Amino acid sequence: MNFVVHPVRPHHDVHAPPLLVVDDDREIRALLARYLERNDFRVSTARDCVEARQVWERGHYQLAVLDLMLPGESGLDIARWLRGENDSLPISSSPRWEMRPTAY
Repeated sequence: MNFVVHPVRPHHDVHAPPLLVVDDDREIRALLARYLERNDFRVSTARDCVEARQVWERGHYQLAVLDLMLPGESGLDIARWLRGENDSLPISSSPRWEMRPTAY
């Protein structure tokens, strides 16, 4: 299993909001985690729905950011599961849209 729980950096407030980021693209996961950590959030990441469930069990999160196009179960599947775990959890999506030329 390759899920990562990013440690809180020493200058971060231990009361910083904990966030869960789920994305199958390693670079996007890392970029989001770095950005959010620099803005005083504690970030845990997962690459798919299986890892997201495992990470969820280890923490208390105040926001989930989900890729909608995950392999296997979709981001919508994990969103439904998360909603069942915590019906007040804010959930944001980060869909990856492909840029394709449009033929007219």
